[in-house]
Amino acid sequence: MGYVSKLSSSLPSYNNDVGEDLDIKSVVNEEISAWKNKKENDFGMGSFLKKYWNATPNPENSNDPSIPWSAAFVSWILKPFGFVGEIGHASYIDNVLDGKTSGWKAFNIKNNDKVRLNVGDILIYDRKPYEDDSRASHGDVVYQIDDQYAYLVGGNLSDSIGVVRLPIDNNGYIEDKKSYQIILKNLRGAKVWKKYLYGTFVIGWYGFLIYNLRKQ
Repeated sequence: MGYVSKLSSSLPSYNNDVGEDLDIKSVVNEEISAWKNKKENDFGMGSFLKKYWNATPNPENSNDPSIPWSAAFVSWILKPFGFVGEIGHASYIDNVLDGKTSGWKAFNIKNNDKVRLNVGDILIYDRKPYEDDSRASHGDVVYQIDDQYAYLVGGNLSDSIGVVRLPIDNNGYIEDKKSYQIILKNLRGAKVWKKYLYGTFVIGWYGFLIYNLRKQ
């Protein structure tokens, strides 16, 4: 049994009232547009892979096309929200479980009949569920939710990025979890983002005052 399959049974079940939406929709849509009809080996796409890998502890991996970059992609998208990036999905799950990724929690959705998602959630599954001790896994990030679907984006899918659509019912619950087994959620995402914006505002205002004082 793979790592995610084993882990799911030890995690608390997800409470559908937990979580807040993260502001990632526009950023993800820009990436989707940039990758349209593109593969990782196409001209200019190396710069995208490099910025993804820069969100991990091993940025030099951008020089090796044989290394899967799906976890780096997730790491880059969620870095502004306190997410500690890693080169593998199992490794960033470990960071959450070990408390290294403050504010993020892992839940089991395998046994949930209904799951309500938030933008910014990571849904993860085993890529080799029947191989003992396999840590091979994949995670997709929810980036948009409308009246009919939750849209998830993932990296390194057919050498590009791909989108998964999950139908949702009238109450906002996904009707089919596909093969996803666990979910990672940022339980204080708005606070992290507001803190970042507030810091940017204060620094910007301070710089504005200093600039004008020097002109006088």
